[in-house]
Amino acid sequence: MIRFFLFTFLMFTAYSYSQERVLVDGVYAVIGDHVIFYSDIEDQILQYKNQGLVIDDDMRDKIIEDLFYQKMLLHFSTQDSLEVDIAELENTVNQRILFFQEQLGSQEKVENYFNKSISELTDELTPIINNQLLIQKMQFEITKDVSVSPSDVEIFYNSFN
Repeated sequence: MIRFFLFTFLMFTAYSYSQERVLVDGVYAVIGDHVIFYSDIEDQILQYKNQGLVIDDDMRDKIIEDLFYQKMLLHFSTQDSLEVDIAELENTVNQRILFFQEQLGSQEKVENYFNKSISELTDELTPIINNQLLIQKMQFEITKDVSVSPSDVEIFYNSFN
């Protein structure tokens, strides 16, 4: 009897290891407190495909690079104690929802399209837009003291020709 259970256990174990493993989701990278998941990469790829773009290895690398850049800016915005004004955040979220309403025709159509109420959609959009605004603020902080004239660009360009 023990041999039967041992044999059954070994067969089940061998069968389960012979099956193809599928990654449901996993961590691709961590930048400070910010995580890039494999699903983030795939979601971005899907979004570009839905826009009609062809995704090759170079495009995939660019998507990953952009995600790294965004997470890095978010990390440094936290390090620099940048904050988004609540009124600005609420205004931007409301503008985004109004944009959806204009595109789809009505508030009911927006709710049906996203399969969420407006308040649920607002709750979902708020952290996303907060991060986008933090990224914009960090980009501004990095470039605010940079001044480049058209002649500077021309001189730089000509130095490589």
